[in-house]
This record gives sequence, C-alpha cells and structure tokens, in this order.
Amino acid sequence: MRIIQTFWTAGQDPLKESFGWAHSEYHLMSWALSCLNLREHYDEVELYTDSTGYHILIEVLGLPYTTSHVVFDDFKCLSQHWALSKIKTYSLQTEPFIHVDGDVFITKPLPKEIEKATLVAQNKERSTDYYQKMIDKILSVKTLHIEEEVLSQIKDGDIPSYNMGVFGGHDLNFIHEYCDKVFHFMDTNQMNDLESANSSTGCNVFFEQIFFAIYAGLMNKTVTPLIPRLIDDNGYIHKDFSNLAEYYSSSYFHLLGGHKRRKDVISFLKKILLLKDASLYKKFIPLFPERHIQKFELPSVENALSVERSIAQYDEFKERCLQKWNGLSLGNVVETEVSAASYLYYKNKSYSEKKELLLKGNPYLEKFTIPCNWHPKAIEILKTKYRCEQFFPLKDIAMIPSTNDTGIYEVPLTDLESDVVSLMQDQIITFEEVLRRLMTTYRLSENQVRKGLFINVVEQILAQGIILTHAADYNQQK
Repeated sequence: MRIIQTFWTAGQDPLKESFGWAHSEYHLMSWALSCLNLREHYDEVELYTDSTGYHILIEVLGLPYTTSHVVFDDFKCLSQHWALSKIKTYSLQTEPFIHVDGDVFITKPLPKEIEKATLVAQNKERSTDYYQKMIDKILSVKTLHIEEEVLSQIKDGDIPSYNMGVFGGHDLNFIHEYCDKVFHFMDTNQMNDLESANSSTGCNVFFEQIFFAIYAGLMNKTVTPLIPRLIDDNGYIHKDFSNLAEYYSSSYFHLLGGHKRRKDVISFLKKILLLKDASLYKKFIPLFPERHIQKFELPSVENALSVERSIAQYDEFKERCLQKWNGLSLGNVVETEVSAASYLYYKNKSYSEKKELLLKGNPYLEKFTIPCNWHPKAIEILKTKYRCEQFFPLKDIAMIPSTNDTGIYEVPLTDLESDVVSLMQDQIITFEEVLRRLMTTYRLSENQVRKGLFINVVEQILAQGIILTHAADYNQQK
C-alpha cells in the first residue's frame, strides 16, 4: 500500500511558524517521527509538498521518504484553509493510497482490512454542540452558497463527519468526485480571494470531513474506520490519542489541537525521536540555536546570582560542573539522553519484567548538597525556581549536561531519590536489587514496595536521566 503525506507551508517559514504546536521545532519533530514510523512498515511513503517544505524535510533533515512531489509552489490558497492542500493531494492520486497526517504516529502496520478497503477514515464522529456551533456560524454567512444536498444533511442537528487523520482507499473515482465537490464549493464562494467576504470563514472541518461523510452517505459508499467506535467531535482525549508515555504499548496516536501544546506530550516526543534516530535528533540543534546549547562553556558572570553567599555557592558549583563537562562532545550528551529516553521501553512492562532491568548512574551526574548553614531564604529561592511544593524537603540537587537551554539539567531530589541515586554510584545494578536494598533500609515487605511509591520513584529519576538503563540491556531491547 502506498502511504502519502502532505506538508504545505502556506508561504511561511517552518523554522519560525509553529503550525499549532508549542514551538516550530516540535512541529518538525512530529513530521520526523511520523515519517520514521511509516518507513518502518511501508516501502512506499511519498511526500507532497512545496519547495520550502522539500528543503527542510528532505534536504536539511533528510527524512527517508521514498518519493517527493513538489506540487504546491503555485497553490492558490489562503493559509487559513490549510485542509485544502490535503484535498489537492487526494485529487492527484492515480493509484490506491492511504494519506496519513503529520501529527499521526503509527507504531504498527495498519490492519490488512484497512489497506484493502474501498474507502478508509480514522473514525466516524458523533456531532455535539461543538460542531453545531461551527455549522451555525457557517450558515450565518448569508453570502455563502451551499448545495441543497449538503444543507439537507446538516440542518437536522446530526452532522455526519469522519476524522481524516488517516484517509484513502481503492475507490479513486469517488475520491476524485469528492475532491471536485470541495473545489467547486471553494471556487464558487471565492474562499481564496481576499477581496471576498467569504474568505475569512473558517470551514476546514466542513469541507474536508463533513463533505466526505455527506457524499459517501448519499452515494451509499462503505467507509472502513481504523477506529471502529463512534467518537464525539470534541472527544479526542489525551489518554486515547496523545499519551506518548504509552508509545511502546499502543499502535496509534493522533495529536490533535491542544494536545500539541502539552508539556508532557512534547517531552515524550523528543525522547521517542532520540530513541528512533539520535543522528536525526542532532540535526534539530543547529536549526534552533536559541533553544539548544551548542557547546559547553561557562556562562557570563553578569548572569550569576550573587546577592547572597548561599546562592553564590550554588552558582559556583554549577560553574564547576560546566568546567568538568567542557570537553564533552554533543555526541556524548545525546548518547546519555538516548539512554534516558529508553526507559519508555520498560514503563508499561510487568513488575516481573522490570525486576530484570539493569540500571546505572548517569556518568556525568553531579550532586549539590545544600549546606546546613544556608540561609532559609536561599532554599526558598531554589524551591521557587524548581516549582517545589512548600513542604518539599529540598536537600540535594542533581545536575547533568543537557543539549537544551543553558546546558545544565537541574533536578531537585528528595531523600528517597538521593538514596536511589547513591545505590548506583559507579556500579550496574538490577531494578530488583535497588528495590531489595530499599526494602531493607526502610523495613518494608515486597508487597508494600510493589504497592507503594518506590517503583514510581525509580521510574521518575529514570525518566529524568539521573539514572540510566544500562547500554547492553537497552541494545537488547532494540
């Protein structure tokens, strides 16, 4: 089956425009991961784009598309009607295809019935007030001409729609007819003419999803959904569609709307891309120099916090860490970040499987222990910086080199977390042995450990890269 994707820049700079993401870097990382996933399972993955998109995705990032089609350089479309670029891609197809959006991650091959279906969509939607308000707004534009066959389907309160994060099939004749209906609607209403009052009407869902559902229904077409259940039009919740913590145990993710701006989603996106292709991940660093440390060097003394001696001690410790890491290459740091990200392989494994996991301390870890003679206000300053709760027992702060921000990743540690870190200093130890020693120290039974916070504590500092999965064990998983 041919897999196709559409990357239309709408005349904007992908290095500056975020396209709905928290930052443009995450938008491009999403495309990278989406493409890598597809190429794992399919021999034909084609990109439809413009010259700018071709330059960024193919020439700069080197994403492994098998074929690239530069077809959008003369595309007459306003940026707010972004879904029309997908319609154009559909209309150009002469062979069966499945189109996959750039915010969709497929971790396993699509089911065979999907690949063989006459028409495919992600899922059918159940309309709520969310879509009804959108339709009411469209209908309130009196200059907008809508065909009677469409009007009759949207006035009764049950608005038909399919989510098209995944779309395609073998029935090219119908797909072309559907595309022609959309083009006719857009042209008739001069939707891409800035002089037209209609051009500001937001209707991407209307002409892409609702048009498809209406015409498929009118022509008695069978649409095979990838997800067989009905989903409310505003019901794409995090745990079902964007929980990337479940990446290695789920088969499908679609990061719609606000999910693109969630901090946890972005964090996992970066970790997964590191695991997939660390060399590709490193290509993002020079593209966004303001967001990444390029080399390890001392910060300007002008930025040092020296109002109180306590804080000055902490800043001096950070400077010594940077001096110690000064000879590190970018590859050294990225390698440890890959190892840190690999904990995702184990997050959803059973307790018995986790017990065999080999752990080690981060080789570049430095730990600052707050002196007993520190001024209380200095401790509060650090608690505020790290967003610790008021009663957080701040004692130690772990520091490791990072490719992001200032080059240092700082993590406040509780006494328990410090104990776990100390167990792995200069040695490789199993997850089971860590828990056994904690059981002895804190006089708990195995059942109490399994039900308590100890496993969560170990996993938390694994996720932060303070301790790492052992390289040999990680390579086995790959």
